[in-house]
Amino acid sequence: MSAAPTAPTRKSRTIAEISPDRCTGCEACMAVMPHDDCIVKVSNDITLPTTLIVCEVNVDRCTGCTLCLKICPWDAIAMVPRVSGSAAPGVGSSATDRPGAVSPSPVKI
Repeated sequence: MSAAPTAPTRKSRTIAEISPDRCTGCEACMAVMPHDDCIVKVSNDITLPTTLIVCEVNVDRCTGCTLCLKICPWDAIAMVPRVSGSAAPGVGSSATDRPGAVSPSPVKI
């Protein structure tokens, strides 16, 4: 007997977006994320000795559960419309999407 077919994974209509201007890197959102790598810590400038490390949403892994939105003590997270295909500017974006910004490097903790 064959196994029953699995239903295709449905994606939410909204995803989380973290404002790098408000994020303090406290990791409260990472403590409640339901899937590995929904949210990652990134450094805005790896050349500085005291880097500002903030969190960023992985738009491909975000399920729109809103857990991070509810727990963020800095109101740095908003839910924004998901765009089909690749992420559009402003959706799951960060400071690195701004013109002239340095590409962040993931930080292992």
